[in-house]
Amino acid sequence: MNSTAVSALAHADDKPRALYCHLSEVSPTEVVVRFGDSIVRMGVEEYLRGVLPMEVYPSWPQAILQAQAVAARSWALASKGKHKAEGFDFCSTSHCQNFNPAIHHIATDKAIEATKGIVGVYQGKIAAMFYSASCGGQTENEWGDYMLKRTDCPCASGLKPHARYGHGHGLCQWGGKYLANKGETWEEILDFYYDLNYVGDYNQQVIPPATVEVRLAEIEARQITFAATIAGQDMSISSAHNAISDTNRAVGEIQSETNARLGGLENRIATLESVRANQGRQIDSCALSLTDLAARVSDLEQIYRTDYGLDRIQASIENLEQLTKGMTRGVVTLIGTREDLR
Repeated sequence: MNSTAVSALAHADDKPRALYCHLSEVSPTEVVVRFGDSIVRMGVEEYLRGVLPMEVYPSWPQAILQAQAVAARSWALASKGKHKAEGFDFCSTSHCQNFNPAIHHIATDKAIEATKGIVGVYQGKIAAMFYSASCGGQTENEWGDYMLKRTDCPCASGLKPHARYGHGHGLCQWGGKYLANKGETWEEILDFYYDLNYVGDYNQQVIPPATVEVRLAEIEARQITFAATIAGQDMSISSAHNAISDTNRAVGEIQSETNARLGGLENRIATLESVRANQGRQIDSCALSLTDLAARVSDLEQIYRTDYGLDRIQASIENLEQLTKGMTRGVVTLIGTREDLR
């Protein structure tokens, strides 16, 4: 381990001895860490070699390991002196960053080397890039830090969604692994969780002028995009109002036409009802006429039977028939007599 043991704990109360140097004398690229009974001083890159295998699985894709290296490096350099009152920068637990100088891994060492010196920068300073194991599907920004994005995270997707484990601010390690599996680079993974710029030399404590100009250009571009979005929304709202007005006008025209047609139908119905009533009266009149005609026929039949003596006529017809028969016999007799005379 390329580090210097500053002091060993020799007191029964388990408190570290005073350092032989003040923390202000430590190089900006060095950190002082308490591990177990020792306090050690080392370069930040060496410190990361003992951090990454403790914070993330070395078997994960390189992109998420590199993203973790940048986040851990930035957090360490931005948070130096967290245990200043106790004479060191960081402890070796999750209170700071999990650290074990005896555990290194080829994969995490490779990620540290690939991103050597790269840190996230926000408003001219190295950013404390917070991270946690799993945000449960939604990153947080309860601390009001504008560099942190509050966004839906893919850690809650897939066959084995992860519940929240940790504070949920900044990089979600399981979500970052998901993005790495999709082919995202370390920059794309970190851009998903932070609104930062990245510089390749952590000795730069301020953003260089070129970076400031780029940042201002980005802000101006965002303002233009925002203004265009608002203008587009205004146009959409105006178009929607016009469409509503056209629709209301069409509905009014349809309503007027419908009312006119209903009025015509009502008039036709009234006419038909009047015709029907008139036909009913005519039918009733015809019925009365038929009744009267039947009565008159009955009266005529009665008169015929009574006044002209239908029975006597029948009897006269029978007498005529008898007379005809008698005359026929007489004719036959006369014919016979005539023949006899010849």
